[in-house]
Parts: sequence; structure tokens; C-alpha cells
Amino acid sequence: MAMYMTREELQDLLQISTATLWRWSKTGHLPKPLKIGPQVVRWRRDEVLAMLDAKQRA
Repeated sequence: MAMYMTREELQDLLQISTATLWRWSKTGHLPKPLKIGPQVVRWRRDEVLAMLDAKQRA
């Protein structure tokens, strides 16, 4: 399993649109993405899964 998730992978996992993904990123509903290159961002898989686990427990 890859250590980082692409935008597409995260959208598929959460079943959300691109606009929602960026809105959630800005408002703190998602972990902050890592900037890998000039136009490349990734999310740490462990942070995303921990966030989902915490939301499920709440």
C-alpha cells in the first residue's frame, strides 16, 4: 500500500467532488496535503485513515 494518496484516490475513498476535497482541506476537515512538486500534492495515508477512524468513533 502506498504511503501517500493522490487527489483521485482520496476522492474515491471519501466519495466527494474535487471542490469538496479542496474546501475540506482549507477548513481543516482533512489533513493538510503535502506539496510534492509545483503542481503535485499528496495526503499521508496514515493521517487520512486516522481521521476517518476518529470520525467513526465520534
